[in-house]
This record gives sequence, C-alpha cells and structure tokens, in this order.
Amino acid sequence: MKQLQKLFRTLALAGLFLPTQLFAAAGDLYVTSIDETTPANGEVIAISPNGAKRRFVGPVPDPYGIVFDRTRQLLVASDPSNNIYKYAPNATRTTFASGLSGPIGMAFDSAGNLYVASIRSNSIIKFAPDGTRSTLATGINRPLGIGVDADGNVYTGGLTSGLITKVTPDGTKTVFATDVARAYSIIFDRQGNMLVAERDAGVVSKFTPQGAKSTFLSGFSSPFGLVFDSNGNLFISEHDGAQIRKVTPEGVRSVFAAQLRSPAFMAIEPAEGSPVNISSRMHVGTNENVLIGGFIVTGTQPKRVIVRALGPSVPLSGTLADPILELHDSSGLIASNDNWRTDQQAEIIATGIPPGNDLDSAIVATLPANGSAYTAIVRGVNSGTGIGLVEVYDLDSAVDAKLGNISTRGLVQAGDNVLIGGFIVSENGARVVVRAIGPSLLDHGVGNALLDPTVTLFNANGDIVATCNNWREAQESAITQTGLAPGNDLEAALVVTLANGAYTAVVSGQNGGTGVGLVEIYSVL
Repeated sequence: MKQLQKLFRTLALAGLFLPTQLFAAAGDLYVTSIDETTPANGEVIAISPNGAKRRFVGPVPDPYGIVFDRTRQLLVASDPSNNIYKYAPNATRTTFASGLSGPIGMAFDSAGNLYVASIRSNSIIKFAPDGTRSTLATGINRPLGIGVDADGNVYTGGLTSGLITKVTPDGTKTVFATDVARAYSIIFDRQGNMLVAERDAGVVSKFTPQGAKSTFLSGFSSPFGLVFDSNGNLFISEHDGAQIRKVTPEGVRSVFAAQLRSPAFMAIEPAEGSPVNISSRMHVGTNENVLIGGFIVTGTQPKRVIVRALGPSVPLSGTLADPILELHDSSGLIASNDNWRTDQQAEIIATGIPPGNDLDSAIVATLPANGSAYTAIVRGVNSGTGIGLVEVYDLDSAVDAKLGNISTRGLVQAGDNVLIGGFIVSENGARVVVRAIGPSLLDHGVGNALLDPTVTLFNANGDIVATCNNWREAQESAITQTGLAPGNDLEAALVVTLANGAYTAVVSGQNGGTGVGLVEIYSVL
C-alpha cells in the first residue's frame, strides 16, 4: 500500500491526474489597478463579460502580475511588499510567497510551474507545483512581463534593455528580440505566435516562433496587459488611457471597460468546476493488452475535448517510447495520431496543454453528446510496450455536456505497472461507484483475466479514501442498490460520496496477481 501511495504522489506532483488550466472560459476578467500617487492603495478589479465592474480586493501595494492557478485561486504579485498573494474566490487572502525582490510578471507553463519576473534581482524565479522555489535564470536586466510557449521556454522583456530574453527549461539564455519598447505583457496566440505589449511604442507586436517581427495592432495609449478569452478575443489594457479594449478575431475593436485607474496586468477567471479531465495509466502491451480507455458524453450539446496519449513524458522508468492514439465511437474510427505535431499542431497548442514530448500523441475533437460512448486506444509503434497514459480533457465546460462513466481495460501487473484511473469531481461534489473487474472478463472472451482484483481510491494528496478487495465484504447492500454490482464475488467495488477535487482509482492483483483488468467509475444519484 505504501508503494501505491508513493507512486500516486509521484504522478500528482508531476501534474498528472490533476486539473490543468486551459484557455479560460468566458468568466470575469480581472485587472490590477495601480495608484500612481499612493502605491499602497492598489486594487484588483473584476469585470463581467458585459463590462460591469466591481472591486475584488484592495488595498494591495502596487499589484502587478496576476494569474489564476489550477484551483481557481488568484495569484497577485505585489512589487513593494515583495510578496505574491493568493486570493480564494471569496477574496480570502493568504501569502503564496514572500521574500522576493520586486515580483512583476507571472506565467504558468502547461505542467503547472509558475515563473515570476523579479525586477530588482534581475532574475526569473520558478515555483514547482508543490511550491518548491528555485532560480531559473539570472543576469536579466530588470525583467518585466513574462510568457511561456508550448515547449516550456520562458520569455521576458527588460525595463531598459529593449530586449526580449528567451530562457529554455534548463536555464539557457539567448536574446530572442531587440529594440522592444518596454514589454510588460507577453502571451501566445493559437498558432504559437508571440504577442507583446510595447508600452512606450503604443503597439502590440507579433513575433513568429522564428523571431520575425510585425506590428499586430497600433494606436494604443500605453498598452500594458494582454489576455485572450476562449473565443479568441484579445483584451488590451491601456495604462494611461484608463480603459481596456477588446479586439475580436476579425479585428473589430471596441471599448470593453472604461474609467479605470491605471489598469495593468489581466487574467480571465476559469469557469467554476472546469476544466475537467479523466485519465488512465498502465503498462501498454500488445494485442488485447493495449490500453483501452472508455468514456461517455452526456447532455445535449457537442463537447470539445483533447485526448492525449503520453509515454516519453511520463515521469517513470520503462515508459512507452512512441505511443499511437486512436479515438473510436460506436461506428468505428474517428481519428488517429502518432506524433502530436504531425496533424493538429496549432489546435493542440491552442488548448494550452500540448504533450511534453514530440513522440506523444494527441487529438482535438468535438464529440456528439446524448450519452454517446467513445473509446481511446493506446498502443506502441512497431508493437512497442511500456507504461502509457491516456487523458481526456474537457475544453468547453460552458456547453450542456459532461464527460462521464469512465472505464479503462488493460494488463495489470505488479509494481508501477498497476492499472490507474484518474478523474475529477466538480460542481458540488458527486456520489460515485468505483469498480475493479477481472473474472467477469472471461465470460466476454478476454483471456488471462485478473482473477482477484483490488481497488484503492486516493485523493489529490495521495491519502487513501477507501479500499476494497471483494465487493460483498463491506458495502454489499449499498452497491447492490445502485444496480452496478459486479458479476463475480472476487471483484471489487466502492460506493463513495466525494467532495470536489482530483481522485485516482488504483487496481492491482491480490497477492501480486496479474492479468487483464477493468477499472470503471460511474456517477450515481
């Protein structure tokens, strides 16, 4: 059991089986407001999609960078206090980090690492998902804005240097661009181009991934903050113009909010309960021992998802070197992918969660709902084997459709090669049934079935929520009442009511047994 807990914590800290912030849904826009006369009187303003303004928090000493983390907590960099504050949705404040040296811009990468531009220490500070602090790079002249591309490279603009510096994940620095007029905000569009707010020039510049520069938008009064919403609308805060402009993908401009006090950095609040992912991890074999993940889409509207098959980027030894991904519905194959950059690179980058290795696979698809069932199959190129992970992420939580009833089938072995199903409970909690099926698979023509499966449910901290070997032992009546009782007494099942959060079901064999098993998660009333 301790081995399973250690394995889960390793994956959780790596950002697997946890929510990941995507392109934000159409929530409120938050903007830091700086008081140039009395810096201690800064504040954060929340603006609804229709432009209605309200004060979220204040006073905050000179608030600059602003970003939402994976749990919808708002992080605000306070320059003179040398702190980063964290605000819950109800505006309760805690201190995320202290003892910094002038934190300005902030940005997350797809793995959940936070990068902070420290203007007085001329450095970029990194916070890992578990809060561990380190220095990514030093010797950067007064860094301001900061952005991270799909490959995890960090970019920052200097206050007086006129440079944009690129820093690779290993800390290697190069000059990406010169003659930039104070880059306070750096973001990336769906095609991977960099957009930079050049405050002194009054323009938003565009840089291709190769560094070619052009003027994307002009005519602004001290452009400061930049942010995209989920529909591709770009918002630009005008620090001296006291307003925020909105530019549609077609180039139509409008004033989104006016009469603001020195608006600076911006962030859009993710919708409550989203994003959601479901994921499964196991040793991928050949033939009937490939990784098979099933899910349904409930509701009435089509659901846009990204399905990822990971091998090389899974932080374990013995991983699948080159996974292939197939997505099926009841009629057959919908789409397939070998290496994610080969087919839908721009769309995948735009989700904000491209795989971490070019040999990983991914598919972006819009799937019909109404209880439709889908299956994701992961196998290795040239019959390769190893530990693989399949994930399904909800890219549009606003529509009337949800991911549900997760199931994964594969070969359950010992050690790290157990079968793992991850899921997230959102929207006021849920009552779920978790099942581990083995012997019943023999009746469906599956050879080498896991004869005595056990299931253990973990929360996001790696703590055990519940465990079961044979389903009749503890909750027989409750399980029977759900109508989801397993077909064999040696199979395992749990009925649990869960609060919002990330959970993982781990299926292993009793006494080290191995064989083909199935893990299922059902939402029940």
